[in-house]
Amino acid sequence: MSTTGTKLPAIVAVPSSADPQLKKTLESLIEVVQVLIGRRGDPRDRAVTLRELVSSGLAEELLDNPFNPNAGTGVVDFGPPSALNDVTIPPAPTGLAVSAAFTTSVLSWDDPQFGNFAFAEVFRATSNNISNAVIADTTTASIWSDSNDYNQTFYYWVRFVSTSDIRGPFAGSVNATTAANISAVMTSLSQTLADLPGYNLLATGTTAATIIKSSSQPSTRTNGDAIQTNDIWFDTDDGQIYTRNASNNAWVAGRDATLVSLFGSTSFTGSTLTAAMATAQSDIVTVTNAQTSTASSLTSLTSTVGTNTSSISTLNTTTASHTGDINAMFVLQVSTESDGSKSAAGMVVGSNASDGSGAQSYVQFQADKFVVWNGNNASTAPFTVSSNTVFIKDAMIQDAAITTAKIASLAVDEARIASGAITNAKLGDASISTAKIQDAAITDAKILNAAVTNAKIANAAIDTAKVGSLFANSLSGDVSKGAAVSLASTVYIVNNSNTFTQVLELTLGKPTHPTGWLPYANFHINRMQTDKNSWYHIVIEMAPFNVNTSGGTAVETASTSSATSAFGVGHDQSSITVNSETIANGATGSYVEVARITTVAVDTTLGGGTFSIAGTWGAASTNVTYGIKARLRVSGDANVIGDSNAAGNIALYHATGFLMGVR
Repeated sequence: MSTTGTKLPAIVAVPSSADPQLKKTLESLIEVVQVLIGRRGDPRDRAVTLRELVSSGLAEELLDNPFNPNAGTGVVDFGPPSALNDVTIPPAPTGLAVSAAFTTSVLSWDDPQFGNFAFAEVFRATSNNISNAVIADTTTASIWSDSNDYNQTFYYWVRFVSTSDIRGPFAGSVNATTAANISAVMTSLSQTLADLPGYNLLATGTTAATIIKSSSQPSTRTNGDAIQTNDIWFDTDDGQIYTRNASNNAWVAGRDATLVSLFGSTSFTGSTLTAAMATAQSDIVTVTNAQTSTASSLTSLTSTVGTNTSSISTLNTTTASHTGDINAMFVLQVSTESDGSKSAAGMVVGSNASDGSGAQSYVQFQADKFVVWNGNNASTAPFTVSSNTVFIKDAMIQDAAITTAKIASLAVDEARIASGAITNAKLGDASISTAKIQDAAITDAKILNAAVTNAKIANAAIDTAKVGSLFANSLSGDVSKGAAVSLASTVYIVNNSNTFTQVLELTLGKPTHPTGWLPYANFHINRMQTDKNSWYHIVIEMAPFNVNTSGGTAVETASTSSATSAFGVGHDQSSITVNSETIANGATGSYVEVARITTVAVDTTLGGGTFSIAGTWGAASTNVTYGIKARLRVSGDANVIGDSNAAGNIALYHATGFLMGVR
């Protein structure tokens, strides 16, 4: 197929001597051809060529020699582009990963590596079963975020879709669990820990217990104060211990006094299988020689009923040697066993040194739950350890190294991030030295001062732009707007009449900006018959046109606002005044001549006269905000040179023109 466009010849006019019926038929065929090739009528009605389809990418050539039966498999020489007809199955995404914060999960994957990528589909489910998954979203990016609730687990799958609507295989699953609501967890833990035994004794709001020694039931403390719920009464007659009940209206025996009588008033070590027994032992051993001195104290308190045992043990020990090895240690252990279920908590406090160096101290705790309450008896403990997790209500950390952090809300004075993947960023004030953005979708950007070396913008709506130097393949909008026309049929001019005949007329609507534009008109007469020695006057005339909408007509509905709008100013159906002339809504003002050609024909030309003429409305620096009309008119003059100036019709066969507004 030819690589350059085919030049179309001019259509020869129908001979005047042709049969009238044949002439009418031929002229109608010429008109149809001129419409199809765009030389007449509305340009939108012209035919589209295969070359234009191929050049625009809407079609592609299939054979080098179209419509040649010896060149290929058939006579079809073009078809849809391969990109639109590609049924290749997209590959599965690679690099799929997910991470979760408190209420957000962020998925990421490698950029697609195939040409006809359209978008990616993200599926989600609460279990690792894709048959239960539903599509959560589609995206053209390689990162996607999902909004969830606290402490939720979701499974994700991702697949690519091509421009031919072909779906590829899934990648996944990957899963992530959002973090728990720390505030709610700490409140719950604090409530649970506050219910454990001993909390009331630790709380500063609880009055300290008082031991009252009396042979009879006391009604007040020894100092005369009122009895409190945690007070203890030691009966001096039989050694019985009583505690005050929660209602603070009675004493409750702490142990059975008969056990004291049963085992005697002296200390007792041992146990029975059929009775409850409480024992307390205290052994203190001190060993001293010339080289080493050791002191130890062990106290054990045990209560046992059958296979149920609770005990408290304390150990105090100190050691000193002549070599400088010293050690001091205090050990507290509490334990319980109920039918084989064991639990223990303890504390070790110690200090040691060796040969005059390496002195150190230590405190160690063992417990399933560890809590620190503040002095104000707050409802939430500021520090809690539960199930190998540390909960801190408020913390001030000067220097922290965190491998993985989940932060719900972050306020940072200064951040240095080596590598960051941010799904949604809202920056109040950002100073960025160098930014490399592969794919950005920005809904609303306000940039005071930007220096961009190379920008490729598919679609931009800019209210006001100040551009020092602009290079563009095409511009849309009212930087300029034009209207074009070509002669629909032959126009006949009465020679030697001094009467102007209108050949073409164009209309240009109001500009779509308040500053207006400068109207410019150009007409070209391609073929006009002339009479030897006759004068001809060719003129362009322009007139103001009070139209209400851009590119519209007088019957269109106008805005009722007089403020500046998308169609310029004054669109309130009011009159306008131009050159002291008042022009009503929808009316056309007086035509003014803006350009003229005066010529004399030196010979008789049949279809060969060619003229070009151009002109502007008003001064070269005067913009208008109203509509403009421009027309081309031609006249044959009565003035003559010689004796040949016969009257008669002069034919004008072909003419074109355009009217353009330029800012």
